[in-house]
Amino acid sequence: MTAQPPVPAIHGSCVALGAGGVLIRGRAGAGKSLLALVLLDHEPAGRLVADDRVLVTAGPSGLVAAAPPAIAGLLELRGFGILRLPHVSPAPIDLVVDLGNVGTAEGDGDEDRDGVHDGGDGRPPRLPTAAQRGVRLLGRRLPRLALPAVGAGLDFAAAAAAVRAALAFAPLATD
Repeated sequence: MTAQPPVPAIHGSCVALGAGGVLIRGRAGAGKSLLALVLLDHEPAGRLVADDRVLVTAGPSGLVAAAPPAIAGLLELRGFGILRLPHVSPAPIDLVVDLGNVGTAEGDGDEDRDGVHDGGDGRPPRLPTAAQRGVRLLGRRLPRLALPAVGAGLDFAAAAAAVRAALAFAPLATD
């Protein structure tokens, strides 16, 4: 029997909303967990998929996110502690949200982070190029929304509205 390769774990959070699944990436303290919580607060049917570490696999119809069993249903609210939330795992990924500058190096695993440039101030470009509106994970291209990180101007209510809009128009982002 051939051993299965390990499932890549991405440092981030993931939520399943009525319009689709959202993978949120960013450096420690960028606001990933809090944005996930705000998105869930605005979506009664929304569920946490994973927080802190997200297992990502390529399925027949796209990328799928899952929670490592040890942390399924748990979300860290910085300054408060661990919350237990309703969760679902696995769930499809329909949109990638990058908070701040998550890195620009190509060849970082199977991730293509070209176009993740924040001008050095933590804010994404105002009008991203077509290449910047998408990201390649595990050989699949997904729509991408770049938002500022905490400390660089992230407004969580505006960010949640931007995520909902990006999900609604995501098919246009990868054309």
